[in-house]
Amino acid sequence: MTNKVLILDSSAILGGFKPHLINQKQYITSGVFNEIKSSEAEKNLNLGFEQGKILVKDPSKEALDYINSLSQKSGDSFVLSEVDKSILALGLDLKKEGKLPVILTDDYSMQNIATMLELEFDSIIESGIKKQINWKIICPACKLEYPHSKKHSICEVCGTQLKRVINK
Repeated sequence: MTNKVLILDSSAILGGFKPHLINQKQYITSGVFNEIKSSEAEKNLNLGFEQGKILVKDPSKEALDYINSLSQKSGDSFVLSEVDKSILALGLDLKKEGKLPVILTDDYSMQNIATMLELEFDSIIESGIKKQINWKIICPACKLEYPHSKKHSICEVCGTQLKRVINK
């Protein structure tokens, strides 16, 4: 018997994943549950609950703190939502419990952090990342680089929209 479990991101459910058709134990965080607004996705989620295949579980504070720190260092915190971070943190918690979590997501930043944590992931619609990425945040006009710890969207010097680029 395998300890493999699935952790579902909203993108997987909204992308057409049908939890009720899968025999593996599946987890979502309360944040994922609150993000599902599509009637078809909600129907699929409810079928999974009715069949006892989905559990709602939120991560530990320690795991969340670790994900926040790691995403700051990688540059992914710029685009990861709190729900995204909670899914990754839950993966870390489940791994510590001896389970083999697989995160179902099409979000490249989530896949990047999962790679750093040596957590397995799978995509529903997109192809998924091929290697780990470190990002930097820059102004494309004046080339000023911003720290990952600040959530800027506009350059303080010239007013241009900031971009996230691969740090080579």
